[in-house]
Amino acid sequence: MELPIAPQTYQPSPDALVRAIKRADLILARMVAEETALEGATAMTNPRRPGVHMANFAADLRVPEGSTADAVLDEIADHFQSRNLACHYMQCNETHWPDDLAQSLSRRGYQRGPTASVCLLHDYTPPKRDMPAMQVIPGRAAYAQLQEFYVQSARDHHGADDALAAQIAQSQIDHLDEPRFDMFVGRIDGRIAGIAGVITLGNIGVIDNVYTAPQFRGRGVASALMHHTIEHCSRALFEQVILEVLADSRALPLYESLGFKPVASYHKFVRP
Repeated sequence: MELPIAPQTYQPSPDALVRAIKRADLILARMVAEETALEGATAMTNPRRPGVHMANFAADLRVPEGSTADAVLDEIADHFQSRNLACHYMQCNETHWPDDLAQSLSRRGYQRGPTASVCLLHDYTPPKRDMPAMQVIPGRAAYAQLQEFYVQSARDHHGADDALAAQIAQSQIDHLDEPRFDMFVGRIDGRIAGIAGVITLGNIGVIDNVYTAPQFRGRGVASALMHHTIEHCSRALFEQVILEVLADSRALPLYESLGFKPVASYHKFVRP
């Protein structure tokens, strides 16, 4: 099977694909946080989940005409302070940060996060290894089991304590309320071995949240889930399929073997 399979009406630029990744983040964030339009940013907040990064951040940072970077950041700081929350990270509305915003953020103690690459699927190459004996079901069919899985993954992946792990898990479950988001759950012997999701953005599919439980790694779970997810994208007639991966991710060789190629990169500013 090759992708794209639908007639392509346009070829999005690398900047457009970065914007698609950021838009996908906002779509999911709206399921777990309140959205507030500020003069120079969009603020996402949830006072009930203060430690959850995906529920407390600022996006679409820009300096409006007649304003300054410091004024934009002051407004964001005041907004989060009024809710007794910390802004865990910030994203600008461009691929690369304007110098004035980057310098102002650095002065305020924010740090450049790791570089994220946006990868575009070219010619899909199915996995060569044998697929595990795995059942793949929709995430919405396994709410209770999936929540337990998210709690454990928050502990393993984020080092979260019980309270924070529960908040992260509930935020992930809330994502399933977004109709444009399809989550696939792979189960082996009745236990969740891994997950993979895809967000529909018009004619673009954004693959998101691919994760394999530690005890099932090395058995082809991620390859099988990616195969299932890409087949879903094919049936949906997406013209482009993209995903985001950090430069040091162990998953990068897998994505490249399937036909994904880096086309752009960007980074966030994160709170230490």
